[in-house]
This record gives sequence, structure tokens and C-alpha cells, in this order.
Amino acid sequence: TLIRQYLQSGNLEEAARFLGKPFRMSGKVIKGEKLGRKLGFPTANVHYINTIIPSDGVYAGWVQFNNKTYMSAISTGCRPQFKGEKRFLEAYILNFSGDIYGTRIKVSLVEKIRNEEVFSNIENLKKQMSKDCKESIKILEENKI
Repeated sequence: TLIRQYLQSGNLEEAARFLGKPFRMSGKVIKGEKLGRKLGFPTANVHYINTIIPSDGVYAGWVQFNNKTYMSAISTGCRPQFKGEKRFLEAYILNFSGDIYGTRIKVSLVEKIRNEEVFSNIENLKKQMSKDCKESIKILEENKI
């Protein structure tokens, strides 16, 4: 119950302390609306079943598949910028290009960067996403797995 509370409040550091490693979930990459691609940040939309999802926001984390591990900026939530209603987990895998639809991936969340928010325009959203990626790299360089 305590670990679940830490995850749902976005306190991944405490959750990891009790788990002995970063919180991890896995799921299959599914096709989405390609919103990330249109913004210049193609994401892997993860179909997850019966798992705890931490509080909505943007996280620094790792994505593993095909025996490789990649730095990632990960978003959980309902995409308020686009008036979404359904919750998603999306991972922008840094320094990766390729088709991974249908692939099962593991997502490890290391640290929450910020809450979800609505921006005044798409350009401001894209600027923030770029900052989120830089912050993810900084955090993950200090938290290698």
C-alpha cells in the first residue's frame, strides 16, 4: 500500500527505495493517433493491463526491448492539450528511430519531471517537450540502470 501511494503521488524515488529498483511496467506498443509524430516527438504508446500507473505527468525513464536499453521521456495521462479523456502511457525513446509496433517493451520510471499541463499554443508545448527531453537525459545520466 505504501509503495502504491508513492507511485500514485509521483514520488518515484521513495517507491524505488522500497522496491530496490526503479518502478517498471511492461506492455505492447500499439498504434495511436500519431500526435507525438506530428509534434516531432514520435512516441511508443504502451498498452498496459492491470498495473499501477503513477500520477499523471512527464517522467525521465528507461525503455527496454530487443536486449537494448534507451533513455526516454515518458508521459502518463490524458493529453489535456488535446482534450483527451482516455489515459495513456507514451514513451519518446531518445536517439531511436524505427517501427516497434507490436513489440513488448519494459518501461522503468526514474523521476517525475513535471505535471501534465495545457500550453497556450503548440509551439510552447514543443519547446517544453524539448526541455523535458534534455532534463530526462540529465536525470538518466545520473541514474543508469
